[in-house]
Amino acid sequence: MINRIVLGLSAKDYLARYAVESLRDAVDAAQLDGINRLQVINTGLIEVGMAYDERKEKLRACHRKALLQLERAA
Repeated sequence: MINRIVLGLSAKDYLARYAVESLRDAVDAAQLDGINRLQVINTGLIEVGMAYDERKEKLRACHRKALLQLERAA
């Protein structure tokens, strides 16, 4: 779910499309930061018992917000 949000592809599809062995070695720093950030947030949402679909929407919203902040900073 997180890779789809940040990269637009599942990890498996990303690896196949770009012919790389390691997703974390292939993505840029901003993408890696986005993946790591959403993983931490997702862990917290799981711990409070949030359902998958609700977590997915919250994570998408968090990622969109982060992208907007990056665009404004540039």
